[in-house]
Amino acid sequence: MSSSIDTSNSSLSSSFYLGKYYSPNREAKKSSGRTDISDSLLVSYDTKALNKFIKDVRTLNFNAEQSNADSNLKGKVGAFVSIYNNFKSSTAKSTSYDVTYRADKISKLTKSQSKALEKIGITVKSDSTLEIDENKLKNAKIDDVKNLFSNSSDFMKQIKKSVSKINMTL
Repeated sequence: MSSSIDTSNSSLSSSFYLGKYYSPNREAKKSSGRTDISDSLLVSYDTKALNKFIKDVRTLNFNAEQSNADSNLKGKVGAFVSIYNNFKSSTAKSTSYDVTYRADKISKLTKSQSKALEKIGITVKSDSTLEIDENKLKNAKIDDVKNLFSNSSDFMKQIKKSVSKINMTL
């Protein structure tokens, strides 16, 4: 039997992690700060933030015997949703074929994982952006989160591969 995500002691919010993942370009984490940044820089900042998230979350200890795999997992997953949506927005404005091609691959991959994402409270909307249900995430099973975000997750491996290729073209 797998445990749920224990967020009762969680003190770090998705906003904290957004700042961490967008460091040193913290203005890019909020829509109000993104208006004065060029589209190509936003793509760069968003792909770097995705890479930082992937590196951070893939190193978590998802031990099912623990009552809490990571007390801040909810904040990290919330940050992923925001970064992903920022990435979708910035790559949609790109004029680079390589960027739009790789972004499309990530969108298709995410849609293919929609049922698994839904299990943990993330909905893939019709425009391919993501929406989070905090209550559903709070009650998600650690094994379901692990299947999406652990070091052995194909979902994270494929996103990392595509994001890395985008970074090489920038």
